[in-house]
Amino acid sequence: MAKVAPQYRRGKPPTDPDARAEYDAHNAMVDAYNAANGLPVRRTAVLAGTAPVARVTRQSSRGGAGRTVAQKVTVVPGLDKMRAMSEDDDAPAEENETPAEKAKREKALLNEVTERFDAMARMVRGAARGMVRAIIVSGTGGIGKTFNVERVLEAEKEKNDINYRIITGSSITPVRLYETLYRFREENNVLVLDDCDELLFDPDTLNLLKAALDTGKTRKLHWNTLSRYLDGLNIPTSFDFEGSIIFLTNLNFQKIIDKENKQAQHLQALMTRSYYIDLKLHNKRSLMAWVRFLSEKTKLMQNDHPDISDETAAMLLDWLEDHRDQLRELSIRTAKFIANLYANHGKHWEADARIALLK
Repeated sequence: MAKVAPQYRRGKPPTDPDARAEYDAHNAMVDAYNAANGLPVRRTAVLAGTAPVARVTRQSSRGGAGRTVAQKVTVVPGLDKMRAMSEDDDAPAEENETPAEKAKREKALLNEVTERFDAMARMVRGAARGMVRAIIVSGTGGIGKTFNVERVLEAEKEKNDINYRIITGSSITPVRLYETLYRFREENNVLVLDDCDELLFDPDTLNLLKAALDTGKTRKLHWNTLSRYLDGLNIPTSFDFEGSIIFLTNLNFQKIIDKENKQAQHLQALMTRSYYIDLKLHNKRSLMAWVRFLSEKTKLMQNDHPDISDETAAMLLDWLEDHRDQLRELSIRTAKFIANLYANHGKHWEADARIALLK
Protein backbone atom coordinates (compact mmCIF):
# COMPACT_ATOMS: atom_id res chain seq x y z
CA MET A 1 0.00 0.00 0.00
CA ALA A 2 1.34 3.44 -0.95
CA LYS A 3 2.30 5.67 1.93
CA VAL A 4 -0.05 8.64 2.35
CA ALA A 5 1.74 11.96 2.80
CA PRO A 6 0.79 13.87 5.97
CA GLN A 7 -1.33 16.98 5.49
CA TYR A 8 -1.02 20.45 6.94
CA ARG A 9 -3.41 21.57 9.65
CA ARG A 10 -5.49 24.39 8.21
CA GLY A 11 -7.24 27.32 9.76
CA LYS A 12 -6.13 29.96 12.22
CA PRO A 13 -3.55 28.67 14.76
CA PRO A 14 -5.07 28.10 18.23
CA THR A 15 -4.34 30.66 20.95
CA ASP A 16 -4.05 28.10 23.73
CA PRO A 17 -0.27 27.56 24.13
CA ASP A 18 -0.40 23.77 24.41
CA ALA A 19 -2.70 23.46 21.42
CA ARG A 20 -0.52 25.92 19.48
CA ALA A 21 2.60 23.88 20.27
CA GLU A 22 0.92 20.71 18.97
CA TYR A 23 -0.35 22.58 15.90
CA ASP A 24 3.14 23.92 15.13
CA ALA A 25 4.79 20.56 15.78
CA HIS A 26 2.44 18.81 13.33
CA ASN A 27 2.99 21.38 10.58
CA ALA A 28 6.76 21.27 11.18
CA MET A 29 6.64 17.50 10.75
CA VAL A 30 4.78 17.97 7.45
CA ASP A 31 7.39 20.53 6.33
CA ALA A 32 10.20 18.11 7.13
CA TYR A 33 8.43 15.23 5.33
CA ASN A 34 7.77 17.34 2.25
CA ALA A 35 11.32 18.69 2.14
CA ALA A 36 12.71 15.15 2.32
CA ASN A 37 10.40 13.91 -0.45
CA GLY A 38 10.66 16.80 -2.87
CA LEU A 39 7.17 18.10 -2.13
CA PRO A 40 6.21 21.77 -1.70
CA VAL A 41 7.10 23.16 1.71
CA ARG A 42 4.87 25.93 2.94
CA ARG A 43 3.90 27.67 6.15
CA THR A 44 0.86 29.85 6.85
CA ALA A 45 2.45 32.03 9.53
CA VAL A 46 5.25 33.38 7.35
CA LEU A 47 6.05 37.03 6.79
CA ALA A 48 5.76 38.03 3.15
CA GLY A 49 8.79 37.36 0.99
CA THR A 50 10.61 34.87 3.24
CA ALA A 51 11.23 31.26 2.37
CA PRO A 52 10.32 28.76 5.08
CA VAL A 53 13.00 26.50 6.48
CA ALA A 54 12.05 23.52 8.61
CA ARG A 55 14.00 23.22 11.84
CA VAL A 56 13.57 20.55 14.49
CA THR A 57 14.93 21.23 17.97
CA ARG A 58 14.87 18.75 20.80
CA GLN A 59 12.61 19.14 23.76
CA SER A 60 14.59 19.94 26.87
CA SER A 61 14.17 21.24 30.36
CA ARG A 62 17.02 22.65 32.36
CA GLY A 63 16.52 23.87 35.88
CA GLY A 64 18.39 26.58 37.71
CA ALA A 65 17.72 29.92 39.30
CA GLY A 66 16.39 32.52 36.96
CA ARG A 67 16.47 30.30 33.86
CA THR A 68 13.87 28.78 31.59
CA VAL A 69 14.59 26.67 28.54
CA ALA A 70 11.76 26.63 26.01
CA GLN A 71 12.49 24.43 23.01
CA LYS A 72 10.16 22.59 20.69
CA VAL A 73 9.67 21.69 17.05
CA THR A 74 9.31 24.86 15.04
CA VAL A 75 9.59 26.25 11.52
CA VAL A 76 11.81 29.26 11.04
CA PRO A 77 11.29 31.18 7.80
CA GLY A 78 14.54 32.68 6.51
CA LEU A 79 16.47 32.50 9.78
CA ASP A 80 19.31 30.38 8.40
CA LYS A 81 19.73 32.91 5.59
CA MET A 82 19.99 35.75 8.09
CA ARG A 83 22.51 33.81 10.17
CA ALA A 84 24.66 33.24 7.09
CA MET A 85 24.33 36.93 6.25
CA SER A 86 25.60 37.78 9.75
CA GLU A 87 28.93 36.06 9.16
CA ASP A 88 31.83 38.19 7.95
CA ASP A 89 34.32 36.89 5.42
CA ASP A 90 37.89 36.60 6.66
CA ALA A 91 40.24 39.14 5.17
CA PRO A 92 41.97 37.67 2.08
CA ALA A 93 45.34 39.16 3.16
CA GLU A 94 45.53 36.85 6.18
CA GLU A 95 47.79 34.25 4.57
CA ASN A 96 50.31 36.96 3.69
CA GLU A 97 50.57 38.28 7.25
CA THR A 98 53.87 38.12 9.07
CA PRO A 99 53.78 36.85 12.67
CA ALA A 100 54.32 40.42 13.88
CA GLU A 101 51.42 41.70 11.77
CA LYS A 102 49.16 38.91 13.04
CA ALA A 103 50.07 39.65 16.66
CA LYS A 104 49.38 43.36 16.15
CA ARG A 105 46.03 42.71 14.49
CA GLU A 106 44.92 40.25 17.16
CA LYS A 107 45.97 42.59 19.95
CA ALA A 108 43.86 45.39 18.46
CA LEU A 109 40.92 43.02 18.02
CA LEU A 110 41.11 41.68 21.58
CA ASN A 111 41.33 45.20 23.01
CA GLU A 112 38.19 46.18 21.09
CA VAL A 113 36.25 43.03 22.03
CA THR A 114 37.25 43.36 25.69
CA GLU A 115 36.07 46.98 25.69
CA ARG A 116 32.74 45.88 24.25
CA PHE A 117 32.28 43.12 26.84
CA ASP A 118 33.04 45.70 29.54
CA ALA A 119 30.45 48.07 28.01
CA MET A 120 27.94 45.22 27.92
CA ALA A 121 28.51 44.58 31.63
CA ARG A 122 27.90 48.23 32.45
CA MET A 123 24.73 48.27 30.36
CA VAL A 124 23.43 45.09 32.03
CA ARG A 125 24.12 46.64 35.42
CA GLY A 126 22.13 49.67 34.31
CA ALA A 127 19.25 47.45 33.22
CA ALA A 128 19.22 45.74 36.61
CA ARG A 129 18.99 49.14 38.29
CA GLY A 130 16.18 50.38 36.05
CA MET A 131 18.31 52.92 34.18
CA VAL A 132 18.49 51.02 30.88
CA ARG A 133 15.31 49.74 29.28
CA ALA A 134 16.61 47.57 26.49
CA ILE A 135 19.87 46.08 25.23
CA ILE A 136 20.56 44.00 22.12
CA VAL A 137 23.86 42.10 22.23
CA SER A 138 25.08 40.64 18.93
CA GLY A 139 27.80 38.04 18.53
CA THR A 140 28.19 34.46 17.38
CA GLY A 141 27.27 31.65 19.76
CA GLY A 142 29.61 30.21 22.37
CA ILE A 143 31.66 33.36 23.08
CA GLY A 144 30.43 34.11 26.61
CA LYS A 145 27.46 36.44 26.09
CA THR A 146 25.09 34.54 28.36
CA PHE A 147 27.74 33.71 30.96
CA ASN A 148 28.76 37.35 31.38
CA VAL A 149 25.21 38.70 31.43
CA GLU A 150 24.16 36.14 34.05
CA ARG A 151 27.27 36.85 36.13
CA VAL A 152 26.41 40.58 36.30
CA LEU A 153 22.74 39.93 37.06
CA GLU A 154 23.60 37.48 39.85
CA ALA A 155 25.91 40.06 41.41
CA GLU A 156 23.16 42.70 41.19
CA LYS A 157 20.66 40.27 42.69
CA GLU A 158 22.88 39.75 45.73
CA LYS A 159 23.38 43.51 46.17
CA ASN A 160 19.99 44.96 45.26
CA ASP A 161 17.52 42.04 45.33
CA ILE A 162 16.53 42.37 41.67
CA ASN A 163 14.36 39.85 39.83
CA TYR A 164 15.47 38.35 36.53
CA ARG A 165 14.87 35.41 34.23
CA ILE A 166 16.83 34.04 31.28
CA ILE A 167 14.70 32.36 28.65
CA THR A 168 16.87 30.20 26.42
CA GLY A 169 15.42 28.33 23.51
CA SER A 170 14.29 28.33 19.96
CA SER A 171 10.64 29.18 20.37
CA ILE A 172 8.22 30.96 22.66
CA THR A 173 4.61 31.57 21.66
CA PRO A 174 3.17 35.12 21.67
CA VAL A 175 0.84 34.38 24.58
CA ARG A 176 3.71 32.96 26.63
CA LEU A 177 5.80 36.03 25.87
CA TYR A 178 2.92 38.28 26.95
CA GLU A 179 2.58 36.29 30.19
CA THR A 180 6.32 36.50 30.88
CA LEU A 181 6.44 40.23 30.19
CA TYR A 182 3.54 40.67 32.61
CA ARG A 183 5.37 38.77 35.35
CA PHE A 184 8.49 40.90 34.84
CA ARG A 185 6.66 44.17 34.27
CA GLU A 186 7.92 46.02 37.35
CA GLU A 187 11.00 48.21 37.60
CA ASN A 188 14.24 46.36 38.48
CA ASN A 189 12.91 43.26 36.72
CA VAL A 190 15.05 42.00 33.85
CA LEU A 191 13.98 39.55 31.15
CA VAL A 192 16.82 38.05 29.10
CA LEU A 193 15.89 36.47 25.76
CA ASP A 194 18.83 34.28 24.81
CA ASP A 195 19.01 32.66 21.37
CA CYS A 196 15.37 33.44 20.71
CA ASP A 197 15.88 34.81 17.20
CA GLU A 198 12.74 33.01 16.00
CA LEU A 199 10.72 35.70 17.80
CA LEU A 200 11.74 38.06 15.02
CA PHE A 201 9.63 36.10 12.51
CA ASP A 202 6.29 36.17 14.30
CA PRO A 203 4.30 39.40 13.84
CA ASP A 204 2.63 39.06 17.25
CA THR A 205 5.85 38.60 19.19
CA LEU A 206 7.47 41.40 17.19
CA ASN A 207 4.68 43.79 18.11
CA LEU A 208 4.93 42.81 21.78
CA LEU A 209 8.68 43.41 21.74
CA LYS A 210 8.30 46.76 20.02
CA ALA A 211 5.78 47.87 22.64
CA ALA A 212 7.95 46.62 25.52
CA LEU A 213 11.00 48.41 24.13
CA ASP A 214 9.21 51.65 23.31
CA THR A 215 11.08 54.80 24.29
CA GLY A 216 7.97 56.72 25.37
CA LYS A 217 7.32 57.66 28.97
CA THR A 218 4.74 54.88 29.33
CA ARG A 219 5.04 51.44 27.74
CA LYS A 220 1.63 49.78 27.56
CA LEU A 221 1.22 46.23 26.27
CA HIS A 222 -2.08 44.83 24.98
CA TRP A 223 -3.46 41.36 24.20
CA ASN A 224 -6.33 41.94 21.80
CA THR A 225 -7.75 38.43 21.37
CA LEU A 226 -9.64 36.15 23.74
CA SER A 227 -7.38 33.80 25.69
CA ARG A 228 -8.62 31.21 28.15
CA TYR A 229 -4.99 30.70 29.12
CA LEU A 230 -4.53 34.32 30.26
CA ASP A 231 -7.98 34.37 31.86
CA GLY A 232 -7.09 31.29 33.86
CA LEU A 233 -4.01 33.07 35.21
CA ASN A 234 -5.95 36.28 35.93
CA ILE A 235 -3.61 38.22 33.65
CA PRO A 236 -5.21 41.43 32.29
CA THR A 237 -5.42 42.18 28.59
CA SER A 238 -3.30 45.32 29.03
CA PHE A 239 -0.67 46.53 31.47
CA ASP A 240 2.16 49.02 31.85
CA PHE A 241 5.63 47.55 31.42
CA GLU A 242 8.44 49.09 33.46
CA GLY A 243 10.99 46.27 33.35
CA SER A 244 14.09 45.86 31.19
CA ILE A 245 14.79 43.48 28.33
CA ILE A 246 18.13 42.07 27.18
CA PHE A 247 18.11 40.32 23.80
CA LEU A 248 21.13 38.08 23.11
CA THR A 249 21.41 37.18 19.45
CA ASN A 250 23.74 35.47 16.99
CA LEU A 251 22.49 37.79 14.26
CA ASN A 252 24.39 40.85 13.10
CA PHE A 253 21.44 43.26 12.95
CA GLN A 254 23.41 46.09 11.36
CA LYS A 255 24.79 43.95 8.54
CA ILE A 256 21.35 42.51 7.77
CA ILE A 257 19.87 46.03 7.72
CA ASP A 258 22.66 47.29 5.46
CA LYS A 259 21.93 44.47 3.01
CA GLU A 260 18.24 45.51 2.96
CA ASN A 261 16.96 42.08 3.88
CA LYS A 262 13.17 41.78 4.06
CA GLN A 263 13.39 41.59 7.86
CA ALA A 264 15.49 44.74 8.00
CA GLN A 265 12.63 47.06 8.90
CA HIS A 266 11.74 44.92 11.93
CA LEU A 267 15.34 44.72 13.11
CA GLN A 268 15.67 48.47 12.63
CA ALA A 269 12.58 49.05 14.75
CA LEU A 270 14.09 47.03 17.60
CA MET A 271 17.51 48.65 17.27
CA THR A 272 16.11 52.18 17.44
CA ARG A 273 14.44 51.25 20.74
CA SER A 274 17.53 49.67 22.32
CA TYR A 275 21.20 50.03 23.07
CA TYR A 276 22.87 47.86 20.44
CA ILE A 277 26.21 46.24 21.29
CA ASP A 278 28.05 44.39 18.53
CA LEU A 279 30.78 42.25 20.10
CA LYS A 280 32.60 42.14 16.74
CA LEU A 281 32.91 38.37 16.73
CA HIS A 282 31.27 37.28 13.49
CA ASN A 283 34.04 35.41 11.64
CA LYS A 284 36.27 32.48 12.44
CA ARG A 285 39.51 34.43 12.40
CA SER A 286 38.44 36.88 15.09
CA LEU A 287 36.61 34.12 16.97
CA MET A 288 39.75 31.95 17.07
CA ALA A 289 41.74 34.83 18.54
CA TRP A 290 39.07 35.31 21.22
CA VAL A 291 38.89 31.58 22.07
CA ARG A 292 42.68 31.46 22.42
CA PHE A 293 42.74 34.60 24.55
CA LEU A 294 40.04 33.38 26.95
CA SER A 295 41.46 29.87 27.14
CA GLU A 296 44.89 31.17 28.09
CA LYS A 297 43.63 33.90 30.42
CA THR A 298 41.24 31.69 32.38
CA LYS A 299 43.20 28.40 32.12
CA LEU A 300 40.04 26.96 30.59
CA MET A 301 41.48 23.57 29.67
CA GLN A 302 43.64 23.21 32.77
CA ASN A 303 40.73 23.96 35.12
CA ASP A 304 38.82 20.98 33.77
CA HIS A 305 41.88 18.77 33.35
CA PRO A 306 44.76 19.63 35.74
CA ASP A 307 47.10 17.19 33.96
CA ILE A 308 47.05 19.37 30.82
CA SER A 309 50.10 21.65 30.84
CA ASP A 310 50.25 25.16 29.40
CA GLU A 311 52.32 23.80 26.50
CA THR A 312 49.74 21.10 25.76
CA ALA A 313 46.90 23.64 25.93
CA ALA A 314 48.77 25.83 23.43
CA MET A 315 49.25 22.81 21.14
CA LEU A 316 45.52 22.00 21.27
CA LEU A 317 44.65 25.61 20.46
CA ASP A 318 47.07 25.50 17.54
CA TRP A 319 45.27 22.36 16.30
CA LEU A 320 41.95 24.21 16.43
CA GLU A 321 43.42 27.13 14.53
CA ASP A 322 44.95 24.85 11.88
CA HIS A 323 41.52 23.23 11.36
CA ARG A 324 39.53 26.41 11.92
CA ASP A 325 37.67 26.33 8.61
CA GLN A 326 36.75 22.64 8.92
CA LEU A 327 35.29 22.84 12.44
CA ARG A 328 31.54 22.33 12.78
CA GLU A 329 31.57 24.97 15.49
CA LEU A 330 34.29 27.25 16.79
CA SER A 331 33.57 28.50 20.28
CA ILE A 332 34.68 28.29 23.90
CA ARG A 333 32.82 24.97 24.01
CA THR A 334 35.05 23.61 21.25
CA ALA A 335 38.16 24.29 23.33
CA LYS A 336 36.61 22.38 26.22
CA PHE A 337 35.66 19.50 23.91
CA ILE A 338 39.15 19.04 22.50
CA ALA A 339 40.70 19.23 25.97
CA ASN A 340 38.34 16.48 27.10
CA LEU A 341 39.32 14.31 24.13
CA TYR A 342 43.01 14.81 24.84
CA ALA A 343 42.60 14.03 28.54
CA ASN A 344 40.43 10.93 28.12
CA HIS A 345 41.21 9.38 24.71
CA GLY A 346 44.98 9.00 24.96
CA LYS A 347 46.82 8.55 21.65
CA HIS A 348 43.48 8.47 19.81
CA TRP A 349 42.57 12.08 20.73
CA GLU A 350 43.45 13.57 17.35
CA ALA A 351 41.71 10.91 15.27
CA ASP A 352 38.63 11.22 17.45
CA ALA A 353 38.76 15.03 17.25
CA ARG A 354 38.77 14.85 13.45
CA ILE A 355 35.70 12.62 13.51
CA ALA A 356 33.79 14.46 16.24
CA LEU A 357 34.69 18.10 15.61
CA LEU A 358 35.34 18.48 11.88
CA LYS A 359 32.82 18.62 9.06
